[in-house]
Amino acid sequence: MSVNILYCEGGKNSPDLRVLLNILSGICTVRPAGSKYGLDRQIIFIKQENFLPSSIVAALKDRDFDNDESLPVNSPRNWLVRVHNQDIQVGWSWERKEIENYLIDPEVVSHALGSKAPPIQDYRTALHYQA
Repeated sequence: MSVNILYCEGGKNSPDLRVLLNILSGICTVRPAGSKYGLDRQIIFIKQENFLPSSIVAALKDRDFDNDESLPVNSPRNWLVRVHNQDIQVGWSWERKEIENYLIDPEVVSHALGSKAPPIQDYRTALHYQA
């Protein structure tokens, strides 16, 4: 699904918004939507009322406080909501609990920093260091 407008949870200075604005600059518009609670209804309302007729709108939410403890498998998690016996995709949820968890992942850091990244094993050791 190609998206023109992506809503994310958090306010105008949230980590989610700041990271996504940097990653998706020039690809799609990213807008803050406040709490994830009710975000699905906002997206469904926008879609049903056709407020943005030439746009494809979706949302991205954290999984913090969800009851899903499954491990990441490097695949997007569809966020579906059942409305009138029909599943509607409102967007996706992070595979990990929240976006901040990606920012300390050795693989992500290695790809993001390229030649400036520390050796991956040193980074893993530092993450597991307990004072």
